[in-house]
Amino acid sequence: MNKDNMTAQTLDLTTWIPWILYGCALILTAVLVLQGEVLWPTFLRSLVFFMYGIQGLWAAVGHLCFPVQTASKIGWQSCQFQTEIGFANLAYGIIGVASFFFFHCWAEAVALMGVIFYTGAVYTHIKDVCERKNSASLNSGPMLYSTIVTVLSVFISLFCMYR
Repeated sequence: MNKDNMTAQTLDLTTWIPWILYGCALILTAVLVLQGEVLWPTFLRSLVFFMYGIQGLWAAVGHLCFPVQTASKIGWQSCQFQTEIGFANLAYGIIGVASFFFFHCWAEAVALMGVIFYTGAVYTHIKDVCERKNSASLNSGPMLYSTIVTVLSVFISLFCMYR
């Protein structure tokens, strides 16, 4: 990744939105734990709400309403598969938000689906960086790192809940 691409990514707010949402998940978790809720289920519920729910809705808007611009920021060409990923993001968004309110029966399932889906996304984007040297702002850098941190956080939360 060259210096110009790194600078552009640093200045691109869209690459930092997932980190802002992750911070919101941490803050909500802290508030709820201070009110007496159990740490790991609460952290998982907050992650699913912000990182799969809110971020899923945000990603759906990008892929479905602004496909050319979104594909360009990923370093890809817009195509009909982008519509499919947009609807997948919409599904994660709706279910992620709903699971916050119905967490007893949904959050763990949504979390596991997200771990599988986003692990595949991480693999695809890392492969694209390695093979095509694609350092576009939504393909690498802060966006990629936040996805890795989210997958690991959700996996650790699930593990700690059921150990």
